[in-house]
Amino acid sequence: MKTCISIVLAVLLAGCITIGTQAPSVCDTAENSVICDLSDRVGQSPETVAGILKLSNIACLSAKLYTVQEAERFINDTIKALIAIQQGGEGLTYQSAVQYVANQLKLLSPEAQALFIVLRDFMTVDFGQTRILSDFDIGMLIRHLNDQRVILAPFLLKE
Repeated sequence: MKTCISIVLAVLLAGCITIGTQAPSVCDTAENSVICDLSDRVGQSPETVAGILKLSNIACLSAKLYTVQEAERFINDTIKALIAIQQGGEGLTYQSAVQYVANQLKLLSPEAQALFIVLRDFMTVDFGQTRILSDFDIGMLIRHLNDQRVILAPFLLKE
């Protein structure tokens, strides 16, 4: 438990350090992006949130709050679902995406859920719940998930 608390504090500190820095963002040139509009509203760029989520994933894997196989399965399943939605033309609403993430978080231990606290800012905002994520948004999510997959490699080598 002491290790988990230390990891949570390190993740939160790293997140706080990045807040307020003005690095270029994919949203600087994006048009019709639900994710960018939401990021602007909560005051955190997608890159900042992605960085915090990467740290959270590393912390959870290091503390063995979930297995690398579980993380890999989540990434693969989510990418497949996003591609299917994008190719099917039916669209993914913001509310559906939030519900998917909320359901996935419920499967994690309370300690792991605590590390993903940054998602709560995005999940609790009343923000055009029926807005459809653009192809740009879906592409951004897939790139982020592929970045998360890279994080898994050292953990896969340990096994």
